Amino acid sequence: AGLWRAAALLEESPALRSCPTVRPRVLELLERWHNLWWNDTRAMLVPQRWYKEVEECAQPLEWVLSSLDQRPAAVVDVGAGKGIFSMLLSHLAPPDSLHQLLLLDDRFLPTSAVVRRRGVIDAKSLRLANETSLVPLELWQANAFDSAVADRCANLAGQHGRLVFVGIHLCDFLALRTVELFNRAGHELILAPCCVPGKGNSVWRSGLADGFQICGDDIQSAPFPQSRWTRSLLQAMEGSRSRVRVPMSHSLRPKNLFLRSLK
Repeated sequence: AGLWRAAALLEESPALRSCPTVRPRVLELLERWHNLWWNDTRAMLVPQRWYKEVEECAQPLEWVLSSLDQRPAAVVDVGAGKGIFSMLLSHLAPPDSLHQLLLLDDRFLPTSAVVRRRGVIDAKSLRLANETSLVPLELWQANAFDSAVADRCANLAGQHGRLVFVGIHLCDFLALRTVELFNRAGHELILAPCCVPGKGNSVWRSGLADGFQICGDDIQSAPFPQSRWTRSLLQAMEGSRSRVRVPMSHSLRPKNLFLRSLK
């Protein structure tokens, strides 16, 4: 059971098979974590959850590790949630190439808090992962839309010389906010958008490439709203843009689409 079972299931994952550099390292790491954590109550050991999350992380991991090999950087994991991507990255990236790793989410609980409502994140599994990580996982409890977040991102870019944003399955305008943060201070962005914004949402102009604007009503009125949404996000990014569709066994199109931009 646990992570050993997740690793066994992921052996046949089409997402991992499409990332040959990352695949053996991730499977070995999951088996190692199983041996370390199998009797630790802080660990998240549900195989199906790991299977889904690791499939979604595979392509971003492949890109980020390759990018860090070429140029060191700090990484911000926007809407980090359970933090699976960052947990993997913190154990796979060399410390001399990954200068800082921040998990940005406003749902993290303080260390001593008790989960009493839905929608909050108990970060005990992240603190457990920190005990063996090569690079510390820094929990950044903040709302991505706050101006202070943009200011800190600019400072991080100045401090480290290069800042990478990663956002995996970000819903609504959080995906667009991540594009905005990248345009202002980032050097690389990897984004997997999820839900489209609903009707009545305001037009977004600030911080988008070449004065590009996005309106929720326009997205919803398109024949294929999800395709229109992802295309709009890609156009709103500065830099050299690309997109890749990753085969996944747990998910159907179009939510297996990954957008990438490099400055």
